[in-house]
Amino acid sequence: AQKVTTVGAVLGSGCERLAYRGDHKGTSPEGLSALRQFVVDTQGRLRELSLCASSISAQLLLEICSACPQLKELSAGYGLPNILRADVDDLAAALSRSCPLLESVEIETDAPWSPAETYAMHFP
Repeated sequence: AQKVTTVGAVLGSGCERLAYRGDHKGTSPEGLSALRQFVVDTQGRLRELSLCASSISAQLLLEICSACPQLKELSAGYGLPNILRADVDDLAAALSRSCPLLESVEIETDAPWSPAETYAMHFP
C-alpha cells in the first residue's frame, strides 16, 4: 500500500497508464484503498488501466473506473476472483456508462461464451 501511495503522490495527474498486479494471496484493504486514491489522483486523466491478481470487488472496480471518464482501455482479465463472480453483463453495462470512451475491454468471466457473446456489446 505504501509503494502505491508513494508512486501516486509522485506521478499523480501525469499518469495516463496504470498496470496493477496485486498479491495472489489477496490484496489488503489498505492496498485497494491506495489503488483507488492513486486513480483519483490522476484527476480523470487515466486512459489505460490493467488489473490482475487482486481481490478487488466489482463495486470498487466501478468506483475506480468512474474516476476515469477518459479511459479507453481496461483489462480486468486475470486473477480477479470477485470480478469472475460478478454479473458480467451488469458490470459491463455500468462500465460503459461510467467510461463512454472505452474501446478495448477485457473482463474475466467464467462464462463458456466469448466476449462478443457476453459483454462486448456494451462497448463500441
